[in-house]
Amino acid sequence: MFSDRGSKTRSAPRGGFSLLEVTISAAIITVGMLALLSLFPVSSNNLVASAGTTEAVNLGAQQIEKMRNVQFPPAGGADTQTFLGVAYTRTWNVIVAGTAPNRTATITVTITWPGRGGTLPFTTILAE
Repeated sequence: MFSDRGSKTRSAPRGGFSLLEVTISAAIITVGMLALLSLFPVSSNNLVASAGTTEAVNLGAQQIEKMRNVQFPPAGGADTQTFLGVAYTRTWNVIVAGTAPNRTATITVTITWPGRGGTLPFTTILAE
């Protein structure tokens, strides 16, 4: 009595991705991963350069503090400090202006080291 002949049955929609969609998605992910991977050498170089700058700041600040704690006027000079196998050269110059007891000393400390960003100057003024 019931017949299936003339009725149209609907098939359930098929889920999933086609091979083309999967290939395009894999290519986009690969390009993104390669772009991120190329940032690692850049960040490593920046890390090494910032470590050098950090040590130079420490050496410069130490020298400024030493100069503040000596009898006025401080004297100029130079020395070399080694940190993690890198030689840092400190030079300091003193320019005295005015007459006693109102003299000032302008102190310039310059740190140089090999590598990127290898020069860092500091300047301060001391009063008698």
